[in-house]
Amino acid sequence: MTSTELDLAWVHPRLGGLARRDTTGLGSGLSRAVADRLGFDVALVRMAFIVLTFGAGFGAALYGWGTLLTAGPTGRRPIDSLLPSFRTWSVGAQKFVVIGSTIALVALVSSVTSFPWVLAVIAVIALSLLRRRGRGGSVAPAADLTTTLDDDQLIDAWRRDMARAAGARSILRPTPAPPRPTEVMAAAPALAVPKAWGWAITIPLIGAAVGVATWVFVGSAVTALAAATALTGLGAIGHAVLRDSRRLPRAFLWFLAVLLASTGWLAAKTAGAPLSDAEVGPHSVTRIASDETVDLTGLVADPGVEVRVVAVGSDVDILVPGSVSDLRVSSVASDVRRQAGPATDVEWPHELIIDATAARVTIVEGARS
Repeated sequence: MTSTELDLAWVHPRLGGLARRDTTGLGSGLSRAVADRLGFDVALVRMAFIVLTFGAGFGAALYGWGTLLTAGPTGRRPIDSLLPSFRTWSVGAQKFVVIGSTIALVALVSSVTSFPWVLAVIAVIALSLLRRRGRGGSVAPAADLTTTLDDDQLIDAWRRDMARAAGARSILRPTPAPPRPTEVMAAAPALAVPKAWGWAITIPLIGAAVGVATWVFVGSAVTALAAATALTGLGAIGHAVLRDSRRLPRAFLWFLAVLLASTGWLAAKTAGAPLSDAEVGPHSVTRIASDETVDLTGLVADPGVEVRVVAVGSDVDILVPGSVSDLRVSSVASDVRRQAGPATDVEWPHELIIDATAARVTIVEGARS
């Protein structure tokens, strides 16, 4: 009987029969299982899931379905517990559910947030290219696993292989368990993979050079940061795919993961900010990825009016014709400070609201126009 059990071989041939053995961490163990099977650093795999999550939730969908379709330490897939009839469906129906739910999630996230769905499309194309490149690859034979697995793990692997071949839901565990040999030959130590420290320095330098060039020609700090971060991330992934003999240091990979996540958060915040001052109100100012001076010395309004300044990824100086007694500040990764001007003896009769994200804001009190 041919099994219709859908596994991750659909994504990449070398991921067929994947099992999550280490589930003691914060996640489900999927990243480590994929990394061990493909020969990548686990930090790189986790970084890929984090980055793709900013593609309208595509990374979260991949991680979720990957976990559901991968057997855990008990040899049973989570999807078989949640939906026992799933494995009896045709392969086409199972793929339809996976693809349809992923598209629905990406569409939903992109509609309610500013996360771009274009990144998900690029990821699908990249996965397709990797799948073509991986055709013909084979999973390590069971004989190679005996050097790293104990008796219980070997029996669990036997159960999964037999269940997949027979299409049955479960097979009774053979009893008694094979006796443990009195003498165990020590496995040969794994060869250490050289660290590519030169590339760990060269890739960020190239990304920084592109970022500087983007800032010079475009004039947007946020766009320059996005270009530098994107090129650095693509360089790291390209190195991992093309160079199996040398690995990027884990410290560099975690640094890149934090940088990519921070840039994605800043991009989402920037895209979600008001597009114009008129959208916020008649007494509001919005500055995104700019270096400007906001002159409020000529503001004509009734006393007590709220004046809001929104600054995202910007360096803004706010000129106020007096001392500000009513000030409200909401800042994230920002520096908001007050500076005395020549005419601080006059009190400004309005409420000043500062909403700063990754910005530097200086309030010059008592400034003159």
